[in-house]
Amino acid sequence: MILAAALPAAGEDRPAAAPGLLAEGQQLYEKQCALCHGLTGAGDGPAAYLLYPKPRDFTRNEFRLVSTSTMEAADEDLFLAITRGMPGSAMPSWEALTEKERWALVGYVRKLTGSPAPSDPASIVPVPRETPSNAKSAGRGRALFSQGCASCHGLQGKGDGQQVMQDNQGFPIRPRNLTAGIFKGSSQSADLYRRIIAGLPGSPMPSYAGAYTDEQVWDLVHFVQSLAPPGAEERARLARRTIRASRLKGEIPLDPMAPAWKRIKPAAVNLTPLWWRDDRIESVEVRCLHNGEALAFHLTWSDAARDNSTLTPQSFSDGAAIQLSAAADPPFFGMGDRQAPVWIWNWKALPETPQAAEEANAKGPGTLTSREARLQQVQARGLWQDGRWRLVFLRPISRNQEDLPLAPGATASAAFAIFDGAHQDRNGQKNVSIWNELQLEP
Repeated sequence: MILAAALPAAGEDRPAAAPGLLAEGQQLYEKQCALCHGLTGAGDGPAAYLLYPKPRDFTRNEFRLVSTSTMEAADEDLFLAITRGMPGSAMPSWEALTEKERWALVGYVRKLTGSPAPSDPASIVPVPRETPSNAKSAGRGRALFSQGCASCHGLQGKGDGQQVMQDNQGFPIRPRNLTAGIFKGSSQSADLYRRIIAGLPGSPMPSYAGAYTDEQVWDLVHFVQSLAPPGAEERARLARRTIRASRLKGEIPLDPMAPAWKRIKPAAVNLTPLWWRDDRIESVEVRCLHNGEALAFHLTWSDAARDNSTLTPQSFSDGAAIQLSAAADPPFFGMGDRQAPVWIWNWKALPETPQAAEEANAKGPGTLTSREARLQQVQARGLWQDGRWRLVFLRPISRNQEDLPLAPGATASAAFAIFDGAHQDRNGQKNVSIWNELQLEP
């Protein structure tokens, strides 16, 4: 029995096509997407060199996540990719945009492809009724996996099979480590069914349409789902969080272990490495305090090793940074732009300077500029203990027009970056979040 002959629901009805909608999509694209995908959509934006996997080249009209037998992406596929993001890459979810804005982006991306959307309803891959998911089904799926999938994904699904691979643009590509639980689309049964039947166009992952019966495909789906650790998918998705800066009477402690910090409930902010790796720093816990005169952030993250030496060219230190914007409509979260500069607080774990912190401004990738000495007011203190860093940034709330305009009751945007010295993180190689809403208690 066929349950789904159409694509997954993509929210409310799509807005009618109109010149204004396409213009809105172009504006959104140039602000939020062009830094990676390039102004023409060729995957050659200014930040593309920092990213792995590489940004999609829209001009080729080749997309990984499709639900058609023709290997062409329907507009609903594009909408879902924009909404969900692409876990396992630097592509975040854009769910914070309205549905109308996301559809506007779909329209503009479609224009960049130079090709119309597939129009034959018969090309949509139908999803049959799912068979029961249980140990027997997963066991049968394991046997099928060892025959048809293990040569690339490895017998245990760890992505340790065939390693010398390229995508259709010649970029190196590796098989997915399925035991990490991070899928380009999602781990939902219907999505995995479509991945197996439609394949991943432009990659070595072929279509298995006709190779297996419906029951066998469901067995494969159930086995793949059994490999994923609980919660892994949620931890890989970048999502906007609300961070509340509670008001404290008296002095804000710079000591990361001070009792005042333990009374604050943290916000868990997910991170993604710009150059993807499974062994990554997944998230940072953020606490925030202000007393009307100063603002402080307390960051906590797991890191098995303390890296605080830069004595050799092969040594890289751990570190953290906070990016701040007071704009009502903040710029792209990757270091701002010319029209909307951002403020950066940066800290490195250096043994000779335990409070090594500096302030900088940026107007886009490659424009990070340290602020003048007279404007350097941020302090920081970090403590590594039992496999976790605890770090406090503290800075006066300034009324200086050259500073970030913050005051009690204000709202701003904050993003975070964590550097893992053990993986040689530095400069643009780091684990980052998207913008989060910062609210200062009145």
